Amino acid sequence: DLTMKINSLLNTADSIKTIKSANSNVVNIRKTIKKRKSKYHLKKRNFDKSKLPLPSVLYTQLGIELKGSGVWRMAKCPFHDDDNPSMGVNIKHGGFICHACGQSGDMLHFYMDYKKVDFITACNELQLLEN
Repeated sequence: DLTMKINSLLNTADSIKTIKSANSNVVNIRKTIKKRKSKYHLKKRNFDKSKLPLPSVLYTQLGIELKGSGVWRMAKCPFHDDDNPSMGVNIKHGGFICHACGQSGDMLHFYMDYKKVDFITACNELQLLEN
């Protein structure tokens, strides 16, 4: 019975050491993230969404063929293998939704996903940031 209690205490001590080690690792990771954020911190610039091109122009420039008439046009979704148009594009505000894969968003999100770039890169490429 005494041996079991000693083993139990040793296991508890090992568990405490493991927890302390894990906490130490978390603290180190947080410090690293904080350093990286401050190192790459961008100065604040204004984002002007009104500088976006017309939706029909942007989608066409990206090689997306819009079919149909009316506000919602159909196109083949570039985010999955698509034989038939399954993506609806609103040519008034630029929003899109694929009825097959579920991908959706506004024009900027489409651009980011299509080009595989982050927000800042997309804004720079589309010239949406003011100094």
